[in-house]
Amino acid sequence: MKDKEEVKITNEEDKIIDTDFVLTNQTIKVTKINKEGINTIINVNGQEIKEDEYIIQNDGTYKINIQYQNSQGEKEENNIEIQIDKTYPVISGVEDGKTYKMSVTPKVQDKNLQEAKIFYMEEEIENYNWNTKISQEGFYKIIAKDKVGNETIVNFQIVEPTQEDYQVKENTI
Repeated sequence: MKDKEEVKITNEEDKIIDTDFVLTNQTIKVTKINKEGINTIINVNGQEIKEDEYIIQNDGTYKINIQYQNSQGEKEENNIEIQIDKTYPVISGVEDGKTYKMSVTPKVQDKNLQEAKIFYMEEEIENYNWNTKISQEGFYKIIAKDKVGNETIVNFQIVEPTQEDYQVKENTI
């Protein structure tokens, strides 16, 4: 079958996407273009799609199976895998904008994490071992980015406790 334009797979800007393997944070649209003499069957994760346009927007992995059959009985099949990741990386152990008077242990989590960087006083801490306590006074920034461009930024500060933060009662601080 020389003409396989019976199915169009596009992103939210209606641009055709490369379907070898797709990892995206965008909504995907599968459009069936009915052509005379071609029977096209589309299955997404094993479920046949009856509509001419099908929207995939939730996080997850989607296996799209497209079967073509022409009036001469010739058959062709195409399999496409799309993974949608709209979830931003999670930075835990610290909160954006918060000031701490003790050590903190920041953690970064994301199933498609590309990079996570931590900055101290605007200088990147090279080879930082995540899940390690930070106690040095100053301003910090954590930037976590996944493979599709979802990015989370957290700024926080550590300060030395002041005298008024300590209370002495019965010879105990």
